Amino acid sequence: MRVLILSCNTGEGHNSAAKAIAEILTSRGIEYEKKDALACFSKRISTLVCKGHVTIYKKIPKVFGAGYKIIENHAPRPGKHSAMYKLISTGGKKMRELVAAGDYTSVISVHPFASIMLTKAMENDPLDVFTYFVATDYTCSPGVAECRATRMFIPHRDLIPEFVEMGVREDILVPSGIPVRQALYGKRDASSAREQLDLPEDKKIILLACGSMGCGPIQNLAEKLLHVCSDDTMIVSVCGTNKKLYRKMTAFAGENDRIRVVGFTDLMHLYMDAADVAVTKPGGLSSTEAAVKGLPLIFVDAVPGCETYNLNFFVKNGFAESVDTVEGITELVRRYAEDKELRDKMSERLRANFSGNAAEIICDRMERDAADSLNEVM
Repeated sequence: MRVLILSCNTGEGHNSAAKAIAEILTSRGIEYEKKDALACFSKRISTLVCKGHVTIYKKIPKVFGAGYKIIENHAPRPGKHSAMYKLISTGGKKMRELVAAGDYTSVISVHPFASIMLTKAMENDPLDVFTYFVATDYTCSPGVAECRATRMFIPHRDLIPEFVEMGVREDILVPSGIPVRQALYGKRDASSAREQLDLPEDKKIILLACGSMGCGPIQNLAEKLLHVCSDDTMIVSVCGTNKKLYRKMTAFAGENDRIRVVGFTDLMHLYMDAADVAVTKPGGLSSTEAAVKGLPLIFVDAVPGCETYNLNFFVKNGFAESVDTVEGITELVRRYAEDKELRDKMSERLRANFSGNAAEIICDRMERDAADSLNEVM
């Protein structure tokens, strides 16, 4: 078995899902390669798409949301493809060359763009490989229904009706969950995590983290939280790759020992273990990581689009809480920080619904498909 994992460098979430799958493949001794699907365009176009996505997402999120809504509201007519599919599928020829040259048994995409290219690559002269798509948001995103795959792995069983309504065959849907790193499974004792991170054991910890790009009204939230929360509360602000935000937050924090500012870190699993409640935007990966940890979630709707669907799914099912204003979010966080019973109830719901190991489930299914195919040949 030889696997190709396709991601897109339009945000760290998709790459994190790819790494989670790769982690299991490595543990099983299965050979794999991980590639950026946008490389099937020219380098210039790949760079333009990545930088354009990041810039709009971080600096003008309302434009990002408006663009998402336009694509969503212009579904293709029966038998036709959307404008987005037609644009992205131009990478299909190079994608076919990439897959054909690699002698892969399975190709798994963790981004709709990659799956669209792969669909186009297999359109007229299919290669003898299994193709998979992993949805990393709690909705059937635009373009997904136009993709063809051996199986589609989706975040939750309750989303099956939505995917079917959008035109995806129910028999290919596998409610696996979203794959996250193995370090996120199992919760370390909070005291141990705090000791390793040099955080105080006698304070309530609020984890303020808005994705790898550091989106949202982070400083405004921090200011208000420091004002309304008791003195035995500490804020840990994780700024991700947003260096400008890190500098601003560091200057804001100054010598205040009630706030700790962190840049990009590979220790998020420890910060989650140490925290009492998390304030974050509803990214598919970051939400799932906290949910797997059983960490109570308060959402900031920082970037409209697919993340609004994530927020609605979590709030509807009691997996998170959110309101529209910074003041309202601040009050929610204060309540959760001060009420252990409230935190425990949400933690129980999260653990009951996010206990499955998604990366294991996905790799189990790929191995089973490969084995079944081999048995048919024999």
